[in-house]
Amino acid sequence: MFVPQTACFAIGRGCAALGWAAGHWGRLLLWGIAILFVGFFLLDLPPPPGPKNWLKLCTTQVFEGPDEVWLFASVDRCTRRARFASPSVVHVVERQYVVVLNEDAIKNVFTLSGEPAFNENVSTIFRFGECFFVLQPGSAYSPRTFFQWTNDAFREIPATEADKILTSAGLIVPTCDLDERAREVTRQAGWDLVYSDTFSFGDMRLTFQEKGLTLWMDANDEQQTIYASLDRGGSERIRLVHIESRRGGS
Repeated sequence: MFVPQTACFAIGRGCAALGWAAGHWGRLLLWGIAILFVGFFLLDLPPPPGPKNWLKLCTTQVFEGPDEVWLFASVDRCTRRARFASPSVVHVVERQYVVVLNEDAIKNVFTLSGEPAFNENVSTIFRFGECFFVLQPGSAYSPRTFFQWTNDAFREIPATEADKILTSAGLIVPTCDLDERAREVTRQAGWDLVYSDTFSFGDMRLTFQEKGLTLWMDANDEQQTIYASLDRGGSERIRLVHIESRRGGS
């Protein structure tokens, strides 16, 4: 009788252990479901108090040549996402400006939409020969794109022709010093990148003494404006780019 009792006792303990294990994994499963539920609930919460959408002047670059000054500016629409979402704010290009000035007048103001983006994180603007170009090196997930300024807009250049231009400029192989090499190419063309900033907020003031030209930015929470003065005394100002930030709401 002793052996069967021992066996029954062992079987009983084994069943209890299996029951505890099943209960343990069951509790873990319930905790996992609860965490997922709470996570979805938090992500679905509305954004924090404040504006959901606003405009912001995000990229500004200024090039000076022998007779002209070119301004490239990009305006983003910023959207605040739900609480705990990452990233918390999404930036999408709303519109872009190309402004051409000389000592006599504002020659042209062009408003662009679509590619190429002027954002320094994804593209490089440079002067080569008689034209401005924008190079977007691409990545493992997106191909390289190359654009040339023609009359009133940037136009994409086919890959074969792009290779010839980039080879001539010494930019065919993107490297970690791509921006510095592009600046050198620009200087060789008689131009210079005199100002470059992303997420600008009112710190730009440039004076071109020989051209009698001044560029500056005024900015606050409600608006951002880039002005030019074409007289040497600086008494007359001309509004080049004006952004109503719309921080009051959508």
